[in-house]
Amino acid sequence: MNLIDAGTGPAALPRTRKCVLVVDDDPGICDLLGSVLDVAGFDVRQSCDAAGAVAIAARGGIHLALIDIGLPDIDGLSLLPQLRKQDPSTGLILVTARADVGSKVGALRGGADDYITKPFHPTEVIARMEAVLRRTTSTESAELGLDDLTVDLDRLVVRRGERTLTLTPTELRLLVYLLRNTGRVVSRSQILDQVWQYGFNGEGLIVEKVISNLRKKIDTGHRPLIHTVRGFGYTLRRADLDT
Repeated sequence: MNLIDAGTGPAALPRTRKCVLVVDDDPGICDLLGSVLDVAGFDVRQSCDAAGAVAIAARGGIHLALIDIGLPDIDGLSLLPQLRKQDPSTGLILVTARADVGSKVGALRGGADDYITKPFHPTEVIARMEAVLRRTTSTESAELGLDDLTVDLDRLVVRRGERTLTLTPTELRLLVYLLRNTGRVVSRSQILDQVWQYGFNGEGLIVEKVISNLRKKIDTGHRPLIHTVRGFGYTLRRADLDT
């Protein structure tokens, strides 16, 4: 079975050249995807294993990663949180021959932005990439903010008013998640899935501890933005919207 379904040429070229990391231990797949994406206007980086992918991502500038689930060192699902830790804004798409619902749900809960099954058509891959990139690299998501709180996702700089805040990687991921869900109430389990990744087996009160630390850094001396909705979870909103 062909892993990539041949067909007509790629979809319309992206307006700006985005950097895509292709992670697959099959050199043929890497080269074919690399060629297709290069023609489509993407800047392509390649790695045959998870360790190489993490090293490439650590240098920065990766907008999206296409990750094969069957890698030689660790599986692609385990690679997701490592790449997310490098840059919370990176789009992550798992590519695999596993088409069962359980695998798809596991991938999405594990932090993937999308899931592509083999064999696939190049135009489908590019269309899905463009959809993820619209969500992760739009003008809005390049700098998230609410009131006088801003997060520059390119430079990973957090400011509240005139103050620059120092956050841990986990606090930053949590803040980005809350900002992307401004006004919505998110549960503790949703936060665990999205910030610590699905399957986290750490201490049960970790969310409350990190929320408390983040509040001290974000809200001290300012109108509170992080609110507890008792019995449901947490939300980020302006204090004047409380009833």
